[in-house]
Amino acid sequence: KVAPTQSILQSRSHSKSKQQATSPPVSTDTMADIAIITANFGGYDAPTTVCQQAVDVDCYYFCDTTPIGLHPDWTPIEGTPPIDLGNHMMRAKWFKMQAYTLDVLRRYAYVIWIEGRINVVSPHFALDMCMHAGRFMAFAQHPERKDIWSEAQESKRLYPKKYPYDMLAQCQHYKYLGMRYDYGLWAGTYLAYANTRAAHEVMEVWWDECVAHGCQDQLSLPYALFTLQ
Repeated sequence: KVAPTQSILQSRSHSKSKQQATSPPVSTDTMADIAIITANFGGYDAPTTVCQQAVDVDCYYFCDTTPIGLHPDWTPIEGTPPIDLGNHMMRAKWFKMQAYTLDVLRRYAYVIWIEGRINVVSPHFALDMCMHAGRFMAFAQHPERKDIWSEAQESKRLYPKKYPYDMLAQCQHYKYLGMRYDYGLWAGTYLAYANTRAAHEVMEVWWDECVAHGCQDQLSLPYALFTLQ
């Protein structure tokens, strides 16, 4: 099961949802068990900030060029992903879904992704996200819609240039494969996953579906979870 999480971030969309907590296997030694990551290519977003956390965290900022004014708590890592599909959005999404394959992140118990427009304002953000992820993953339930069909329709209406492909056909494809439209809908603005094989399998399918269909990853995430339930 995917744990819904409470909104404890400040973002431009101000999305909110509720959650229940479980205990995480986070140690209290001086070496951080948690990595917070984001990616920004082509200067798409202004540099984000993460406030001081109640537990030790390391923050990594994947980018093509380190932005001016990047907060010193971020460790910038410049370069394109190993699989480069030629546009800034998919470059950032590779790090969202495939960063666990990088050597720099292998030692962490948890990896937390935040999109570039997010500013973390709660000191308990990292620990809360890991508590909800447990040995698997944690996402926020979508604050406005509950099924992929309505999400595809709204995405096409609001962002026709951002998502120029047939998202309704993608939804129909998933229905043909046995997944209901209302299987679930989660926001991908921030998420956490344990560095476990179960979580990695979801991320692998999720990435493959984005490559096969398109970059609206909120449509492909439910299918990734459905295939591995």
